[in-house]
Formats: sequence, structure tokens, C-alpha cells
Amino acid sequence: MLITTGENTVKLVYFALIGTLGLGLLSPLQVISAEKTILSATSDKATPSSNEGTVVSSMNAAAYTYMELESKGRRFWIAAPTTKVNVGDHISFVQSMVMRNFNSKTLNRTFESVIFVTSIKIGK
Repeated sequence: MLITTGENTVKLVYFALIGTLGLGLLSPLQVISAEKTILSATSDKATPSSNEGTVVSSMNAAAYTYMELESKGRRFWIAAPTTKVNVGDHISFVQSMVMRNFNSKTLNRTFESVIFVTSIKIGK
């Protein structure tokens, strides 16, 4: 949800920071600095330019299917509610939240970047 723009982004960032760190621990300048860091982190090379790609590999863990997608010569990971996908399937998705250095205890693996999505659409 942090990839939206405008007033909603600010509210979500404030909520995430206050909910995680506790009310009163952050000054307004710290919140603004954290917001800029979070928003700039979503625009690096690990984030795809479009919300689609072709499945290169996939694995299931707990309630999620992790998919490595390729789009325009770039590879990236998404995680969606458990779904059956095959290598070669074309996937489109609505981006929800990017997690950096995400550690999946179930898979015993750390992903440099994973985009968590609420749903996907599978094409061939």
C-alpha cells in the first residue's frame, strides 16, 4: 500500500511507523525522513516497470505462492495467495507492498526484494 501517491501514502506511512515503533517515539522530522526512505526504496532496479511478467520459477510456502517473474529482461519475485502456476504462464498483478531483504522462515531463504500482491491474473 505504500506505493500510492498523495495524502493516502502519508497516512499509511504514519500508521505503519506508529504501529511498528510506538506512538511518541518519532519526531515529525523522523517520520518525514522515514517516509522518503520507504517511498524511494520502491523505485529501485528490483521493482518492475510494469505489473506483469512470465513465470520463470515458483514455490509454495504457508499461504503464499512465490513466483520469480521475468519482464523486459529483468527478473523479480512476487508473492500471492496460494495459486497454481506453471513455468511460462504470463502473470499480471496489482502491486501492493514491496519488502526488501525479506526472510521467509518457511522457505529458509532471504529474498532481496519481494512484491506482495493481493491477487494475480494468469494468461498463457
